[in-house]
Amino acid sequence: MEEKCLWFAVQVVPHHEIVVDRLLSCKGYECFLPMCTVKRAWSDRLKTLQQPLFPGYIFCRSRQTTVTPILRTSGVIRIVSFGGTPCAVPDSEIEDLRQVIQSQRQAYPVPFLAIGRKVQMKTGPLTGIVGIVTKFKKRDRLVLSVESIMRGVAIEVDAWEVADVTPPSSAALKACAA
Repeated sequence: MEEKCLWFAVQVVPHHEIVVDRLLSCKGYECFLPMCTVKRAWSDRLKTLQQPLFPGYIFCRSRQTTVTPILRTSGVIRIVSFGGTPCAVPDSEIEDLRQVIQSQRQAYPVPFLAIGRKVQMKTGPLTGIVGIVTKFKKRDRLVLSVESIMRGVAIEVDAWEVADVTPPSSAALKACAA
């Protein structure tokens, strides 16, 4: 039985994400480095830059038994692991991130959020993506979480674009029944 290729989060030396992505790609690995556009104010101008959405991390697809060449790549610190075993990133999380990047919506790195209202996009280029709604600067944001690296990405959404998928709590069910 052939071992399945899985996605792994690879921690890299700060500011070496693009170099490591290229080195691993040259070794034949499928890599994914989500980028975002940011505006930086310099002393004399405003500049638009592309930077990694998850600074210090890239995603690499490999068989779990063949991760040693990844670890030996210049600029790689480690593969995110739990209990000494590399932790696979679910394919669905990678596909959701790809869909966000391809949507051309402004994406922002945010701290990992495990609480909040879970919703699913019901319209537009992000249809089907599930995330957590938060408020930031009076705007609704959909936060996608990448649990293995405890990071998240936020994108602006309108309330009409999402549908609640959080199951009602038992207290809410009891209140409805009364």
